[in-house]
Amino acid sequence: NYYIHHIGALREIWPDADFIHLVRDGRDVACSYIDLQQLDSDSPYRPDLPTDIEAIAKEWVNNNKRIEAALTDIPFRVIQIRYEDLILDKIRTLTKILDFLGLKWSDTMQDHAVKHDEPSTTMAWKKRTKGPFDPSRAGRFKEQLNRNQLTLFDAIAGDMLRHYNYL
Repeated sequence: NYYIHHIGALREIWPDADFIHLVRDGRDVACSYIDLQQLDSDSPYRPDLPTDIEAIAKEWVNNNKRIEAALTDIPFRVIQIRYEDLILDKIRTLTKILDFLGLKWSDTMQDHAVKHDEPSTTMAWKKRTKGPFDPSRAGRFKEQLNRNQLTLFDAIAGDMLRHYNYL
């Protein structure tokens, strides 16, 4: 979430940059935020994220509005990708990203033996980046959030969920 607040600076540093706006269903974001409450880490970089559904929903809406507003004047240099499409249909989604960036496919893109430069002080909450895409991460809100939580999230973020075709 750090870079969401610095898109303007990124555009100044790299004025010709292309941007990939990776969107994730806010209800699954809520599940991840709630899971992070159980995180055992004394890292000074531990994410300081909201912990209740109302605050999470508001943050998710505001973050996506901020991203869209910061990139609205360069739509030809922005591609929007849904996280769920990436983990459920990896090859097609990666091909779409590569086409946008003008890059060619390489079969090594499917190998998840990636060098990780992530510092150990952040791995407590980024350990999933070391493994392959996990399709079970899509739609988990259906099992993890109760009816009241879903109703509240939808009441706050329904327009944005519809905007990204989640409702």
